[in-house]
Amino acid sequence: MKQTSRKLFFSALCLLAGGISAVHAEGTEGTLIPLSSATFKLSESSSDWGRDITIDASGNFIMTGFVPIDDSNAYQTVKFDPNLKVVSSTTFNATADSDQTEAVAADASGNIIVTGLSNSKWLTVKYDPNLQMLSSATYSAPQSAWAKDVAADSEGNIIVTGNSR
Repeated sequence: MKQTSRKLFFSALCLLAGGISAVHAEGTEGTLIPLSSATFKLSESSSDWGRDITIDASGNFIMTGFVPIDDSNAYQTVKFDPNLKVVSSTTFNATADSDQTEAVAADASGNIIVTGLSNSKWLTVKYDPNLQMLSSATYSAPQSAWAKDVAADSEGNIIVTGNSR
């Protein structure tokens, strides 16, 4: 029996004191070779939170998280090229309350979709490939509910899932 090796790809975000570390590696079972890595700060605060990462059809990495602004938090989304150099970034602060992202996805057209929580509502924001906002939508979820993941289907529909008590 011929055994074939499977190619593995690995991307991760790690929260570090004062910054976020991103790593991208590839290899076969038993061996992962780092391709690129970077540590970066989204803001001058030591309270930046990386929440999710995805890779678009062009091989760019899109990371979302939240950063402190005044007495609240704001969505922060950053797009990196395959070598983890920043291509573009955006901050979105919907309300004076705390906005916290949970998930990011890229659709077939390269648009970027971010979802999370804002003012006790699920908040989903759609950006073009350059991180210019195209639209946003909220869902009044039951108390203690969180949007947890987002995806885009082949038709361009956006699907958000979450949980509630």
